[in-house]
Amino acid sequence: MALQGNEYLITTARCLQMMLRVDEYRAAFVALDGVSSIVHALSGKANFQLQYQLVFAIWCLTFNADIARKLATMGVIQTLGDILSESSKEKVVRIILATFRNILEKVEDREIVREAALQMVQCKTLKTLELLDSKKYDDPDVEEDSEYLREKLHVSVQDLSSFDEYCSEVRSGRLQWSPVHKSEKFWRENAPRFTEKNHELIKILIRLLETNQDALILCVAAHDIGEYVRHYPRGKNIVEQHQGKQAVMRLLTADDPNVRYHALLAVQKLMYENSLDSKIDVLLDSEAEVSVVGEVLAVQFVFLDLESLVDDLLGLRSTDGAVNGDLLVSTDSEGTDGVTSLGEDGGLASELLEHLKQIISSGKFKVVEVGARDGLQNEKRIIPAADKIELINRLSKSGLSTVEATSFVSPKWVPQMADHKEIMSKITQFPGVSYPVLVPNAAGLKNALATGNVKEIAVFGAASEGFSKKNVNSSVEESLTKLEAVTKEAIENGLMVRGYVSCVIGCPYDGNTEPKVVAQITERLLKAGCYEVSLGDTIGVGSAGSVRKMLDAVLSVAPREKLAVHMHDTYGQALANVLVAIEKGIRVADSSIAGLGGCPYAKGATGNLATEDLVYMLHGLGFDTGIDLTCLVSISEWICTKMERQNASRVASAIIANKTKAQAA
Repeated sequence: MALQGNEYLITTARCLQMMLRVDEYRAAFVALDGVSSIVHALSGKANFQLQYQLVFAIWCLTFNADIARKLATMGVIQTLGDILSESSKEKVVRIILATFRNILEKVEDREIVREAALQMVQCKTLKTLELLDSKKYDDPDVEEDSEYLREKLHVSVQDLSSFDEYCSEVRSGRLQWSPVHKSEKFWRENAPRFTEKNHELIKILIRLLETNQDALILCVAAHDIGEYVRHYPRGKNIVEQHQGKQAVMRLLTADDPNVRYHALLAVQKLMYENSLDSKIDVLLDSEAEVSVVGEVLAVQFVFLDLESLVDDLLGLRSTDGAVNGDLLVSTDSEGTDGVTSLGEDGGLASELLEHLKQIISSGKFKVVEVGARDGLQNEKRIIPAADKIELINRLSKSGLSTVEATSFVSPKWVPQMADHKEIMSKITQFPGVSYPVLVPNAAGLKNALATGNVKEIAVFGAASEGFSKKNVNSSVEESLTKLEAVTKEAIENGLMVRGYVSCVIGCPYDGNTEPKVVAQITERLLKAGCYEVSLGDTIGVGSAGSVRKMLDAVLSVAPREKLAVHMHDTYGQALANVLVAIEKGIRVADSSIAGLGGCPYAKGATGNLATEDLVYMLHGLGFDTGIDLTCLVSISEWICTKMERQNASRVASAIIANKTKAQAA
């Protein structure tokens, strides 16, 4: 059954259906790790007939109480829960419900039964049972088993503490951004309990960091390691005892930017209680390269004076100004004395210092491409879905790490986004690239989840009453309440959520916006669970002065690493405004290829900041964006030709003109 493309799989399943009715064979099958083979086969692309046969085999196993007890720890419940939530076939539903019932009925160990019930709850079986109530089944056993399970699981939920819920999730290995992970109260109250069962939870989290390839699971596991260390005095020692430090450090070079981000935060928390000297020791003792070491240190000290960083952090100078050449441990495997000297070439210390200088003076900058959504939604002519898909795929190859794909809004209000389902089903989702979609309400979230292809959403709230009523037909407070509920549900379904605040400088209906209002809304979005909030000058009326005042207010309630800016170029001020954000320590900005679009509900909001112009400026400042500007210009030229419109990017226009001139010569 574990073989790929096994043409005898159905025949094997039929044999198991007969053989496992005999208890003697059940024990032998489990001893030979047969259950793992069934789980593996069910996790693949099995049709409903094969699903039924294999689940029937598991059902037979559950009549042995000892085997039923073991099944609760072998990944069976999670796999069957996934199939149950997706299957529409009565025979498959019936056999899964019967299997779940047997597991809860046959096992006498109350702790095992409770753990099995928690796993079923974790798989959202209760929600599935509610949906089954609305369907009519010919088999009365379905209704009877459904009622039994509903009663048992409701009892489990009533007794369920947040720590129980967390334990069940961690043991299942299916981490997601459920509310407990971000709850300060949860960590404050439960961090000491992670020592229970010989640090079982910590060991599982570290194992996930070492063996799992799913970016979401790695992000959550790294986050939880960091929170445990932050809230438990001996947490750092326990994590290091189980080689957790090395596991986290290895993620600093992961391909996925979100994984690197959460790994960096975890490293910061691991180093928090140490002196500056020991922080360097932690890094140098690890297997991280000098570039990674520099990035971690720069994250913490980027706003310190560079000379102070040299003096106080690296300890390279003595009180009389002489250079100490024997303070840093060498990582050279060929070294014999374990000491590196600065000497004439500077050695490791010089290399690290040079990398720190580069990061502090420039560093990495994330560009969020919004052209395919915010850019196209304001265009008067409808763009064919095939062209949108091609645009997104081309942008994905340019080095961008985030490409906003579409909006799950009603076609009645934004007809340009009516093809959102087709877009999400046909784009190529490149590794390391995020494809968030805008979700205006609960209906939009439901439609996004139904595609099965959405991993991140964006929600938005306005900083002005007039714009909020015009855009979503709600007051600011009503809108925030709704999006908080949407954010909670999205996180519970394993999605990442980014927040937008519109009209942060001015509103086309209400005039100037108060900075304190922007700060209040930003704070609520972050508390709701948004990993980042983008501050939008929706109609492009901001200037360096007004943007600085707004950012000062927001930074008083929100950390700079949680913020981004979204500047429109209506008055030609977008780049200057991004530069103000950079001065304030913000390292994320939104932009649109060729300067496409704007907001359909904001008069005068033409002119998104062109991605080419932004990248050109960032590269000139020494930032590393990872983006190929030449590739961007080519995409810009292509989409403008497709849309028969003038290119709004000054940089792209200049490069294209020079290329044309050179070709003519």
